[in-house]
Amino acid sequence: PIVKGGVIIAEVDGEEKTFAVNRVHLEDDAGMLKHFTNFAGVDYNRAGCPLIEIVSEPCIHSPREAVAYAMAVKAILQYIDASD
Repeated sequence: PIVKGGVIIAEVDGEEKTFAVNRVHLEDDAGMLKHFTNFAGVDYNRAGCPLIEIVSEPCIHSPREAVAYAMAVKAILQYIDASD
């Protein structure tokens, strides 16, 4: 892991909610399988690109919390210029 522990703070229905982060690590995108009616193909379009995986604790209990969490992570990554 490149990060262990931490929190993401987001607003859910007007209230501040804290989401616990277990760890963050880098992964390598290996591509994906695409299945069609008569055959399957491999899409290597993003193969070799680094991916950041954020592993949170089981603390998201509704779709609204999931959206707030994702939007907070997106805002952080945009602010530090790690993603656009």
